[in-house]
Amino acid sequence: LLHDDAVPAPDALYELLAHVAVDQSVDLTGPKLLLPRRRHGGQPISEVGVSISGTGRRELDLDVDEIDQGQRDEPQERLGVSTCGMLVRASVWKELGGFDPTLPVFRDGVEFGWRAHLNGYRVVTTPRAQLTHRQVGRAGLRPRGLTGRRPGTVDRLLGMLVVAGHAPHKMLPLVWLRLVWSCLLRAVGYLVGKVPGRALDEMLALGSFVGQ
Repeated sequence: LLHDDAVPAPDALYELLAHVAVDQSVDLTGPKLLLPRRRHGGQPISEVGVSISGTGRRELDLDVDEIDQGQRDEPQERLGVSTCGMLVRASVWKELGGFDPTLPVFRDGVEFGWRAHLNGYRVVTTPRAQLTHRQVGRAGLRPRGLTGRRPGTVDRLLGMLVVAGHAPHKMLPLVWLRLVWSCLLRAVGYLVGKVPGRALDEMLALGSFVGQ
């Protein structure tokens, strides 16, 4: 799978296919995603697999503005990988029914990987495959697209929906309360830190989540 704002390295597909050919236990994989190269300072790592916290936030296990120097080039088992560059076995895709239609952007990869794990499939990264991803939607450069003018709000809402959707039925009330409380605390924290735009994203996402 390939996004229209991505530029794969010439050998990216080869590396992905070589990995699953050598280790046939891998059912779902994805490349190392990089941000566009900086004029002075190398190329930052955007993502090498992804997980999700109990409050619905992306967990990348990367340092802030971490520059690629080959330090993340060993395959790792992760909960999911980005849909940008994702390679998935056709049989697995068919059995799982593809992506959840209620998650049109952002969290579709981690949710698909979560279902893959629950069904006994392996999700492993292929960092030797590299792909530069501009993240146009996340940067708010597609105001008429699915992310609209506030991609942070959409991302936050979908993260909460993924966590709530995978919560055991008996635990759902507690999970719901935790998600709501985390939004309120984050909103206050962003206001104190003088980042009102992020605080607004939290509150707009919270309003949409409660109204689901």
